[in-house]
Amino acid sequence: MASAADGEEAGSDQVKEAATVYQERALIPLVEDVSEWLTRLVGKTILPEEFMSSLDDGVVLCQLIQVIQAKQNNPLKEKVKYNSKAAKGGWHARDNAATFIMWCKHFGVKSEVLFESDGLVHHKQKREVVLCLLELSRFAARYGVEPPAIIKLEKEIESDEKLISRKDISKSAVQRRPARGSSHLADVDKEVAEMTSQCTCSPEFYVEKLRDGIYALGNKRCLIRKLKGRHIMVRVGGGWDTLENYLSCHDPCRVTLFRKAGAQADMLNVQDARGHVIENGYRSNANTAATDEKFLHVRGRYKSAK
Repeated sequence: MASAADGEEAGSDQVKEAATVYQERALIPLVEDVSEWLTRLVGKTILPEEFMSSLDDGVVLCQLIQVIQAKQNNPLKEKVKYNSKAAKGGWHARDNAATFIMWCKHFGVKSEVLFESDGLVHHKQKREVVLCLLELSRFAARYGVEPPAIIKLEKEIESDEKLISRKDISKSAVQRRPARGSSHLADVDKEVAEMTSQCTCSPEFYVEKLRDGIYALGNKRCLIRKLKGRHIMVRVGGGWDTLENYLSCHDPCRVTLFRKAGAQADMLNVQDARGHVIENGYRSNANTAATDEKFLHVRGRYKSAK
């Protein structure tokens, strides 16, 4: 007969597995975006479903360095040396990866968003690889390297926020501005309404459009954009998350469904007042179902390059 401890452990494992699945699904939009960006820059087709296997020998990453160096237009800059015929899983692949990581450090990318050589070679740090490349693209944009679409959305948001903060421009004037086509804001309202309408909470999870691209979700003010016409993305603390994953961590009824696999899992203070919902989503103890990172933080724990 299984003990209570065995039941708790099994429930925790099931929920951790579910959390991993959610994280993988939330990573898909960024993998697609970075794959298209690399394809455009290095001239080699990088398919999202083959993302890690296309990069694990470090060759494409070192070719990316060469593209950025060419844009820097500094003849005194020593060109990166790498093994273009590195075998997958071998020492040369690790050397290529280490070369890329070291170059990123010198280029200004902070260690918080770097991956390890083995993490690339053995496909253990897919998320870290994606976030490192996104951060690198921000620095490279300073030299005229076109960034991925998600970084363009960040620039668009920063521009809108600056307009709102200017005292000589009213918020109502900004709200009347035509929506930018790149954000597909005209489609966002419909998809946000559709995804949030699945809520079964009583009272319902609070959702309100504040202006184009900005919504109140629960007790949070969220900037929402549509990435490449396919994915609804939420700006979260300097990073990005899919709306689906964000709701799974904040909409109480979805959190309940997500955590039913854990025998001892329970939700934090869900208040009666409309809009006052889960603050952190999970109870922070050993039996918690949440992963260490609920969101896909693009910028890590430091202030990123603008």
